[in-house]
Amino acid sequence: AVDADEAELEFVEASANDPSVHLTGGSTVRWEDLQAHASFPLEQVEVADETIELPWGRLECLRYTVTQDDATTIHWFAKAHPGMPVRSNVWEGSDLVYAATVLSIEDR
Repeated sequence: AVDADEAELEFVEASANDPSVHLTGGSTVRWEDLQAHASFPLEQVEVADETIELPWGRLECLRYTVTQDDATTIHWFAKAHPGMPVRSNVWEGSDLVYAATVLSIEDR
């Protein structure tokens, strides 16, 4: 559910050992909180255009690469779908410690 003030999020989990998707929770979040969550100091971020493939299509995105100490976070924001990133990865050194991908999206 989405309206002008907030969005309802669902969180699912899958792994290489068990590729089935399991609902792990959800929450309702205000857009202004999401915006603040995705604000980065200019000196720590690089922005570039990138096309990515997701299970539900090919998307033109803005890729935000954020470097903080030994951690690197990359967020891909779909140009055609404003809001949260459609993919995010977090590395600590050379280890991928977090990966998230939006599995589907409904245009309203």
